[in-house]
Amino acid sequence: DPVARELTVQLADHLGVDAARVLVGPGSVGLLQQLALAYGGPGAEVAYGWPSFEAYPVFTGLSGATPVAVPLRRQTIDAGALAAALSPRTRLVLVANPNNPTGTALRAAELEALADALPDGCLLVVDEAYREFVSGADVPDAIELLGHRDDVAVLRTFSKAHGLAGLRVGHLVAHPDVVSAIGRVAPPFAVNAVAHVAAAASLAAADELAERVGRVVAERARIASALRRDGWGVPDAQANFVWLPAGDAAADLAVALERLGVVTRPFAGDGVRVTIGTPEEGDRFLAALATAATDDPSLAARWQLPTGARAAHATRWVERLDAVAARLRAHLARRHDGLTEPDPGGDERWDEGQVWAHLAEFGRYWLAQLDLVLDAQRDADRGGPSGGDRADVEPVPFGRTKADAGRIAAIADGRHRPPEDAHADVLRAIDALRARLLELTVDDWAAVGRHETLGELTVDDQLQHFHVGHYEEHADQLDALTVDR
Repeated sequence: DPVARELTVQLADHLGVDAARVLVGPGSVGLLQQLALAYGGPGAEVAYGWPSFEAYPVFTGLSGATPVAVPLRRQTIDAGALAAALSPRTRLVLVANPNNPTGTALRAAELEALADALPDGCLLVVDEAYREFVSGADVPDAIELLGHRDDVAVLRTFSKAHGLAGLRVGHLVAHPDVVSAIGRVAPPFAVNAVAHVAAAASLAAADELAERVGRVVAERARIASALRRDGWGVPDAQANFVWLPAGDAAADLAVALERLGVVTRPFAGDGVRVTIGTPEEGDRFLAALATAATDDPSLAARWQLPTGARAAHATRWVERLDAVAARLRAHLARRHDGLTEPDPGGDERWDEGQVWAHLAEFGRYWLAQLDLVLDAQRDADRGGPSGGDRADVEPVPFGRTKADAGRIAAIADGRHRPPEDAHADVLRAIDALRARLLELTVDDWAAVGRHETLGELTVDDQLQHFHVGHYEEHADQLDALTVDR
């Protein structure tokens, strides 16, 4: 079937979209080539984060378009810098989410903001090859998040979680006009009959797929946790691999691991991608890394994220965040009554609804404020808008007080929402904060901001006052209001 009619209908039903919005192709790579042919060409620009999927510059060059590679920020696609790099000539923006090779992911607000920044005539392509492995509550399903737009296309594939890489079958979801434009440059009979049958069978085996993915995600979490316990900072992993930010030690590390019987994928100057396998393979990798680090004492100094005691410090914050998330989740099954005790020096007393409303609103706000402090320090370190040396830079003002009108209104407006809805917002905010903590560099941890009433605060101070400690404070309040303990 040259246009894969039956599989297209099955995919549309599976994804909950109209069949006119689905295009089947020879893997997401083949569809990327069609996108480049349809939208690229001389005079056009194609923007993407870098490092990312290696096919992006290849197909950009084949189409005759000009590549615009935007460096990652803390191992993650920098949505703000990518948006700033767009021009009237930009025809494609390619975003791997989760990113390959770093495994990190943009959160929902970042992806929406990037979509809002698109110039006329530009298509945002969200490459979700690893979507099935995503566990972060705030990592969006781009089809659900952006599916109403006519300037967004989403790529998926059967090559990763479905295990059909050798059969070359993928699909694109987009506005029918985009599907039509890309279909006009499709090679005839691009997806063979066996691939059609296999993809349909895999769609029907949803339980098996979920079990297989679950095993990979669990092993990924085990390996990442073990790396952090061993003193290696690694970013939040959302694909079927973990990323070792080894910097200019990447090539040497990959050779050392291979000599110890573990094959990985190096990206020279950036890091090493380690695919998740069985627990036995994971243990072999961890042992090999320990040996390689012993043989090369310079590895820790070349690592791009904190190592040793500094990595352990970041891990403790993440562990506290995970623990309070579990506490808040448990409160959904409990009954609460009464009013909280007032804060020291204050007079606010809240019922359960007000506590949940505040929990739901403050996470996003304070994460944006943390980023404000981090960005100001980064600009100063680079001689940017803030200018000067670190010691000469005034800490950036940030934050709000309890009298802030937006805070008061959010609590009043949200107090009657079901706790389950507020908790969903909390989970997404905690997920975004967790990812940020795992990507902070040593320099990031040294950033300082100035709060209106609390004065100069380090990142640790901010985490205690406004983030992790703040969640713990309100979990304590819910504990005190519980009537069915």
